[in-house]
Amino acid sequence: MFNHGIITAGLFLLVGVLYDRAHTRDMNAFGGISVQMPAYGGILIFFSLASLGLPGMAGFIGEFLVLLGSYQYNKIVTAFLV
Repeated sequence: MFNHGIITAGLFLLVGVLYDRAHTRDMNAFGGISVQMPAYGGILIFFSLASLGLPGMAGFIGEFLVLLGSYQYNKIVTAFLV
C-alpha cells in the first residue's frame, strides 16, 4: 500500500502540474510533452512504468506478491488473471 500511495501521488502531482500550467485537459494541445519538457517527460514515464508493475520498480513487488498469493490459493483463477 505504501508503494501504491507513492506511485499514485506522483502521477496525480504530474497531471496537476500539467493542468495548472496549461489549463486544459486536451492532450493534442500539448504538442509533445517530451519535446517541450524533457525532464518532466522522463519523470512521467518513470512513474507510469512503475504503476504498470515494470520489474525493478516498486510496483512490481506488490504485483508479484499478489499473483504469488493468489496462485497458491487458486491456480485456475490466477491463470485467467495473468
